[in-house]
Amino acid sequence: SINNTIINNNVIDGNSGQAGGISSFTQNCLIDGNTIQNNQGRSVGGILLISGGTVSNNSFQNNKSTSQTTSYGAASLVTDGGILNLTNNTFTGNDPASFSLTTAIYVGTKGNCNITNNTFTGQQTTADSGRVIYVANSQYGTYGVINNNNISNNTTQYSLYYDGNSGNTLDATNNWWGTTNASE
Repeated sequence: SINNTIINNNVIDGNSGQAGGISSFTQNCLIDGNTIQNNQGRSVGGILLISGGTVSNNSFQNNKSTSQTTSYGAASLVTDGGILNLTNNTFTGNDPASFSLTTAIYVGTKGNCNITNNTFTGQQTTADSGRVIYVANSQYGTYGVINNNNISNNTTQYSLYYDGNSGNTLDATNNWWGTTNASE
């Protein structure tokens, strides 16, 4: 397999396929400084990372998942293996198909995440249980962190949906959720 792939300073616009923007099965993939916009994919509109990687300093705009058969999909980014390091990205106006549910980030059962210093605004879905970020129950019992993000002004039922076991924890502290009211 190919390792250490770098995708840097590109505009990825108006594509379609399984993953509308980027599909990577490599380890240690670095995706940095790109504009990923107006893409449509069956699983994900933006990026599909099977083995995790580092995604930093990108702009995700108006990407769409078109799947009508799986909750696996997301409008912006899906990872289902390895560690996802996501930092300093902007997610705006991404919209999954009504069945896909996740507007921005989907971390699957074989993945782990470090999601820090990102902005998630204007995410939208018509799904009853739509969410901006979804973290599945990890097979490995570790979940990483979701810290210091702006997750506000989205039209979804959940900003973060954690599907882990009650004995495991996900550190989602120091995020801005759009309100200082703890009950919202």
